[in-house]
Amino acid sequence: MKNRTVASLAIAVVVMVMLSGMPAYSAYSNDGCVIASGGGDVSGGTYSLRGTIGQAAVGVVTGGTYKVESGFWYTTSFGQPAQEITKLKDAKSLADGTPVHATGKIATTDASDFTGFFYIEEADRSSGIRVVATSIQGTLARGKTIEVTGIMATTAAGERYIDQATAVVTGTPSLLGALGMNNKSMGGSTLGTPPLGQYGVPGGSGTNNIGLLVRVWGRVKVAGSVTTLDDGSAVSLTVDTSGLASPPANGTYTVITGISSLYGTAGTAERLLLAID
Repeated sequence: MKNRTVASLAIAVVVMVMLSGMPAYSAYSNDGCVIASGGGDVSGGTYSLRGTIGQAAVGVVTGGTYKVESGFWYTTSFGQPAQEITKLKDAKSLADGTPVHATGKIATTDASDFTGFFYIEEADRSSGIRVVATSIQGTLARGKTIEVTGIMATTAAGERYIDQATAVVTGTPSLLGALGMNNKSMGGSTLGTPPLGQYGVPGGSGTNNIGLLVRVWGRVKVAGSVTTLDDGSAVSLTVDTSGLASPPANGTYTVITGISSLYGTAGTAERLLLAID
């Protein structure tokens, strides 16, 4: 009996010691937590880390005129995410080599109008740009809605364009009308501060219109391989007629539709119309 009492007392002491070392029940809590999908950049010194939680797949899946870009860190073939371009004029303020992505733009030239490039424009005709594509999904035609992913670049004449582009035809034709323009208005003033911008022309004024679909008129002068147009504004406009099935004859009066462009050297380049009709 005495042994049982001693054993019970010993157990009681051990239990009391254990309980005395434990905090009160109210000190514990079970807060909910969630590890959600997401990610971000972490950098320090010359090192950087891109992290993602819950990314199951990454890449591009295409079918017909549709495309799905999957993954939090989906990047272009240029090694970094493309900047989303709302207005094409904004792309012209980006440095050469910057990846860009634009959707809902309208093609203003056909695949057959020029060799190796075509032009797209805003639906409101506020800005346009040249595209040099390495691949085109669908049939490129005037008025078709286009999605473009590429990198910014500049021609020797100073015209900004989207290079190494992948273009996807995403919509049915919705033709844009050409902007009527006299020779003096062609080119316009400089946009931004090139090279982060778009050169205008020497003495140019008004809104920069390089890359836009325009319509001009006047008397044709052909001297050797050079065609110019005189509309009475005291400014001569050089016209590249290689895209016309029937170039206008010397001395005739005509109306020509084409793209506002540049020829010469960046910063001093002159007005050029790339004729298509």
